Amino acid sequence: MHLERPVVEAISKIYKLGIFITYSREDVDFADQLEIALSDAGFNATLDRLGIPGAAEWKRRLSEMIQAADAVVFVLSPSSARSKECAWEVDEASSLGKRIIPVLCKPLDGYVPPAQLASLNYIYFYAEPKVPTSGFGSGLTVLKGVLNEDADWLREHTRLLKLAQNWVQVGGARDALLAGKDVTNAEAWLRRRPGQAPALSELHKSFIAESARVEILATSQRNLSRTRWAAGLLLLLFAFSALVGGLYFKNYQRTVIADLEKQKADHKAQLDQLRADARRELRSIAADSLKRIVKAKTELGPAHPTRAVTVVAEPPASPDKRISQVAIDFILLHEVGGEEGYRRRHSRVQRPLNNSGVTIGIGYDLKFVKERQLRAVWRELPRSHLDRLARLASKSGMEAEAQFASVQDIEIPFIIARKVYEEHTLADAGRRMERIYPQAVILPPDCYGALLSIVLNRGNDLTERTNNQSDSRDEMRAIAKLLELGEFAAIPDQIRSMKWLWWMSERNDVKGLPERREAEAQLFEIGLHSVAPGKQPAAEPPRAAD
Repeated sequence: MHLERPVVEAISKIYKLGIFITYSREDVDFADQLEIALSDAGFNATLDRLGIPGAAEWKRRLSEMIQAADAVVFVLSPSSARSKECAWEVDEASSLGKRIIPVLCKPLDGYVPPAQLASLNYIYFYAEPKVPTSGFGSGLTVLKGVLNEDADWLREHTRLLKLAQNWVQVGGARDALLAGKDVTNAEAWLRRRPGQAPALSELHKSFIAESARVEILATSQRNLSRTRWAAGLLLLLFAFSALVGGLYFKNYQRTVIADLEKQKADHKAQLDQLRADARRELRSIAADSLKRIVKAKTELGPAHPTRAVTVVAEPPASPDKRISQVAIDFILLHEVGGEEGYRRRHSRVQRPLNNSGVTIGIGYDLKFVKERQLRAVWRELPRSHLDRLARLASKSGMEAEAQFASVQDIEIPFIIARKVYEEHTLADAGRRMERIYPQAVILPPDCYGALLSIVLNRGNDLTERTNNQSDSRDEMRAIAKLLELGEFAAIPDQIRSMKWLWWMSERNDVKGLPERREAEAQLFEIGLHSVAPGKQPAAEPPRAAD
């Protein structure tokens, strides 16, 4: 229920501001006088007179009295400053966000009051030499002015606290929350918090925030219901219009739909034909080139290459040494976006997907490694990182997902990730490539890297499909044949021919592959002309094993 300001002011004249007086038993006479004075001034002042029959019962009763009060007046004296019971009452009032006003009934004589009172202004109720005109009468005047200053805000503080406590007691039920304008009023009350008011309790904040959240959901649901109702009405009107329009409207609608469907079908047919023509053109270039080379080899013999090509006479022993740094940079650019892309998207440990394991560095899946191998390969990482990562070695799927949170903060520096990628990932990929392309070992480093990039992207499967006319592995097998014949200069045509697989594709995940194939073809061509002077052609390229 929303109350206008004049109504609130009228109610405030009837509803007295609740004041709880906390004091030490040694100051009971002063507390009694203060209670009488505040009651005569129009406040509902209370204090605890029942003593302390039991710690639990005493705390429960005092907590209820503090909760019911709009403000707490703390009678400060040497006795209350050192009282544990008084300190507890201050803690309880602070936790509930109650305003605490300390009044000095006598000098403290060096005693230190509770810490929560240190930053508050004291009101003197005795003749303090340092404060002219101080005493009970002047102190009472000041106290009344302070209490009346923010009376409405303090009353609302108490009301909302009671509602919040009831919400907790009923298990957080939605019907115990604020609703409608009450939520708006409560949020406005939060913004009007006086500067000298204490910090709000967490219960206040949670209660109002949850009320606002539920109100937003309820408003959205109401709006959705109205929208559905309006939509239903529109549908009804549309149905009525269709009925009135009769067959003419239906026939017109069918004609429009038919025209749209025909345009869509024609457009798709044209696009499919364009793709087919482009694919045939790309493949015919590579196929004609391969036929001419095979024919020439058949007529002249393998000792007479159709094109002069320079190769590496003494290839390095390890696959990761056969590839150029330029080719490595090329592969990293296309696999992870280079160093910048790695730092942005791959430097942190990657969450397992489907049945994979946790991935670190550049595509290093922990599913496929044992703990000893992990520690050996990634030995340059801090030991604390390795100890945590080791727990995920050989784990995949849900098992890896369950422990991902323990390693998700680990970042792998690019320099370490690149070193492992070169020495292990690329080396392993190179060995897989050499199983289908054994002659690749004598290629220049850039050429070797271009083929390795293709195998990393497409795999090393050369299996022939049933329908050879649409076999996506034709070019991969043609490259193997050209390597066997020693016709390395014809390989870029086959690489470019692969572009037909993704030519004009609408899939976002493969749109960049035609450009990658073109770049690989160019890298291979650069490699053919980059062998250092003095290198001699190999007598005959090594043959694939039978």
